[in-house]
Amino acid sequence: MSTFMGKRGIGIIIAVLAFAAACLIPPAETLSREGLLSLGVLVAGVAMWVCDSFPVGVTGIIILAVGAILGAAPASTVFSGFGASTTIFVMTVFALTTAFNKSQLSNRLVGVVVHWSKGNTRKLVLGVMCVTALVSMVMSDSAVIALFFGLSISLLKALDLYKKKSNFAKCLFIGVPFAGVTGGLATPAGNATNIAAVGMLEAATGQQISFLGWMIIGVPIAAAMILVLWLSVTFVFKPESLGRDKIERLYESVKSYGPFLVEEKKTLCIILGVPILWILGTWFPLFNMTVISVLAMGLMLAPGFNLLTFDEYQKGTPWNVVIMVGAMISMGTLLGSTGGSQFIGDIVLSMGFADMSIVLALFVLGLVLYFLHTVMPIGPGFVPVFFLPLVTICTAAGLNPISAAVMMSAIIGGNYLFPINPTIAITYNEDTYEIKDMFKAGIVPVFVLCLVMALWIPFITDALTNVGMLYAV
Repeated sequence: MSTFMGKRGIGIIIAVLAFAAACLIPPAETLSREGLLSLGVLVAGVAMWVCDSFPVGVTGIIILAVGAILGAAPASTVFSGFGASTTIFVMTVFALTTAFNKSQLSNRLVGVVVHWSKGNTRKLVLGVMCVTALVSMVMSDSAVIALFFGLSISLLKALDLYKKKSNFAKCLFIGVPFAGVTGGLATPAGNATNIAAVGMLEAATGQQISFLGWMIIGVPIAAAMILVLWLSVTFVFKPESLGRDKIERLYESVKSYGPFLVEEKKTLCIILGVPILWILGTWFPLFNMTVISVLAMGLMLAPGFNLLTFDEYQKGTPWNVVIMVGAMISMGTLLGSTGGSQFIGDIVLSMGFADMSIVLALFVLGLVLYFLHTVMPIGPGFVPVFFLPLVTICTAAGLNPISAAVMMSAIIGGNYLFPINPTIAITYNEDTYEIKDMFKAGIVPVFVLCLVMALWIPFITDALTNVGMLYAV
């Protein structure tokens, strides 16, 4: 009993109470019985996600199953997200991450950065952040951060700075996760939240944003934020200069790996070629993002190509994340079809956001959601609660609903304030930096991010809509 009444058990109890309340509260004119039940599913899910009652993906399918039993919607609607093309996309795109991690391409990239920096630690921090963000544009944030964190440790060990109070180490350990989550904003493939937002948007509006359209919105934001984050991190923690002996050790640590191997050339061709085909999908339906991802995975597994084995693909794919994405899309569809999301959106609109200028409304709302997610870093619960209401606000203001997708992805993708988000926490090491250090480096960039989004997103989505480049054909 004492074990059950721990944090995990409390989440289950709250979920049961949420379902009970949804069954007992009488429906109203503004909210049907099905709408009440869908909100019960949402509250139950948030409670169990916050309390880690089950693995993230398992929580998603459990609450959806209970919703179907209680009559929130037919099972075909409740689980519709698992048949969405977006879920297939996230399932196959991890093959790219697995193939990249298997190669020496990341080591070669860091080697190029080290020689470019010529021993200048500020330039080296910028270079590592840039390559981390670049790779994160088409791969899982967590995998990329873990990869470049490991490479950063190798650099620090070569300089005898690992697990020491070094500003250079602080810059790398804070800068790498900052860059990883920021680069993930740049494309739909950048992280699972982007993919889930695309799927929920498609379920709500029937339209899918093009890969190029998202890039035109997201890449300038990501590029600007990488520069801001680098300036902030290296200003707060001025990295120490390296002596000649340490510079020589640094060069030695990234010595040449020799000519490119055949497997590396194949991997590089796929990693560069797939995004190009995704971009062409803006004009040619043949190059649909999901279709290209499936074919790319098949090519990597094909006899004679042999970049991956199926066992390597299985081990490299975080299936919990795949299930989570399917559950989030399903929950968004459920809330939308039963009126639950409209009910939440009306409440948010009644708080006065509709009376503000669109830039001010997006800036304030962005800050509110950002700080809420900082203390409640549960993307699976956060997205269904706030995404569709954000779509409602954007639509009411005359903005394209894609604005909501990009904003939500930027807010949920990571956090610049505390290393409590699972993705950001990968590099946290008490021997190198303290929690307050990340806050010092991240607080100004948070306000800059929200301001950049409020100014840029309304302008560019309107421009892309006018030229017909926002949606995939």
